[in-house]
Amino acid sequence: MVPCSRCHRYPDADEAPFQHCARCKSRHYCSKECQSNDWKLHKTECRSLTKGETVPDRTPLAASENVGSDTPAAPDADTIFYLKTSKPHLKDVSISGPYYPLDATIEQIRSRLVQDKSVYGMSTFEELLRDVSIDGVTKVQAPLPDGDVMTLEICREKNAWVAAFLRGCQPNTPRPVYIVLQVIPHPDFVEGRMGDGINSEFVPVVDSDIIATFTSKDAANHAARNLLETWKRETACQGDIVPQPSGLIAGFIATPDGLPQKIVEVRFEDGKRTFADGSTRY
Repeated sequence: MVPCSRCHRYPDADEAPFQHCARCKSRHYCSKECQSNDWKLHKTECRSLTKGETVPDRTPLAASENVGSDTPAAPDADTIFYLKTSKPHLKDVSISGPYYPLDATIEQIRSRLVQDKSVYGMSTFEELLRDVSIDGVTKVQAPLPDGDVMTLEICREKNAWVAAFLRGCQPNTPRPVYIVLQVIPHPDFVEGRMGDGINSEFVPVVDSDIIATFTSKDAANHAARNLLETWKRETACQGDIVPQPSGLIAGFIATPDGLPQKIVEVRFEDGKRTFADGSTRY
């Protein structure tokens, strides 16, 4: 039996062998999600293998696709940071933060790796810290016990106003900010239930990104409304605002037949974090 080349899961006893890459036939995948997530790495080697060229075995590096030519330089004082966590098998993408300075992301990454029991991911992350420091880490890929591969990505936002606000906050005190998020719902999301879905506990997600961070609720709501109007102008989709009990807004665009395309939401964060030992504090 050949394992999945992305998440390293073996087929179950009653499961058919995994499909291979149609072009080079060198990589096997348990799902379309794994194949899609592996394409960034596999694209170049696939072309080489199709031409009959030899490529190095990257299996030992499958969990450490972290540092490359696009490794960012050390951040300046106006950069704030978020941690994006993706679990493709669960169709789950979450974003936590903002963190400031960059070193504040270290314990959060460790906490997530402990929480999800990724021993290999923790080992990879500690090696990266030794080799390139947190300044050189863009993402950590962590195989999980259930066969999924969790990706932890450090996202950067240039935001002098919020960076100055976070610098001015006293240690161990709340750091209230408002975040505008863009969410791309998974095609599996139930058609025609967009308004209910925004308020539901879990929406299956393809991707999620930070649009902007604010210290004012009104400014964040205004930015979200503007983004929704921009989406409506640029597409043939209909859109609507869904008021939230908190006074923050969420909105969406959907195709005429009700298929959701994008969600925008404003989220409040007070700076409280959960650490590897299970404690929660500012």
